[in-house]
Amino acid sequence: MKVKINTNGYLMSPNVNDATTEIEVDDETWEKLKITPFFYNWRFVDNEWVCVCLNETALLRRKRNQECFAYIDDKSQLWYNTLTDEQLTELQTWYKEWLDVTETK
Repeated sequence: MKVKINTNGYLMSPNVNDATTEIEVDDETWEKLKITPFFYNWRFVDNEWVCVCLNETALLRRKRNQECFAYIDDKSQLWYNTLTDEQLTELQTWYKEWLDVTETK
């Protein structure tokens, strides 16, 4: 299995398209990486995986990825076309609030 890491070596979501590197991991490592609690992340340093506790901003970004981008990015234009003007406005407001989450908390 391949996993994605960013330029700082942090494990990225499989849904992220701009990860800089993909590396191969064995099944045992994959199991370890995927069961990590929400407030931790993995970093690949010197050919070794290190578990890192996330700061508040990183936690908010992770939550945004899971609770916002995972839903928004999965929708096609056909789905958006089925929304009423009121629903679309509500969705846009919700999305904007998630984009600002690191400032507004």
